[in-house]
Amino acid sequence: MISSPKFDETLARTSGDKWNVTSNDKTSSAEMLVANSLLDQLHDLKATRIIEDPMAHPERYGMLKPTLTFTAYAKDGQELGTLRVSRMEVILTPHSPVPESTEAAKPQRQNLAYATTRSDDAVYQIPLQAAVDLENTVNRLHSNNTVPPSGKPPAAATTPSPALQKK
Repeated sequence: MISSPKFDETLARTSGDKWNVTSNDKTSSAEMLVANSLLDQLHDLKATRIIEDPMAHPERYGMLKPTLTFTAYAKDGQELGTLRVSRMEVILTPHSPVPESTEAAKPQRQNLAYATTRSDDAVYQIPLQAAVDLENTVNRLHSNNTVPPSGKPPAAATTPSPALQKK
């Protein structure tokens, strides 16, 4: 199960390397490369550091409304685990009471990414790019499952741009 603020989907293996995506009671075949990429990204996800253990303030890390939530289930429907990923912009303030320069004393905006699991009470910092890649892959799965009622892609997607048309 994949949840985001915009949609909920289920990615399920049908056989071998074939996958289906179900969203809003609509099921379609998932692109094998996209599904495998998502699984590889989840498998390879590594924390860069432990931020808080145990996590006392989930709102500080975007965990009240995470950017993405992944829940894995076994064939029998038993939950195997949950991963929550949050990407957010934070304002960091310097800790030094006597800064060497006025520029160093200014609060700095920084984009960070965090992850938590249901099996652990800690919150971990993860590479921002890993969170962005997960979002992009999930959005690709979702967009591949979103086809207009006509069953055809939008006209803009099938009509080549004027620059690409032969003259």
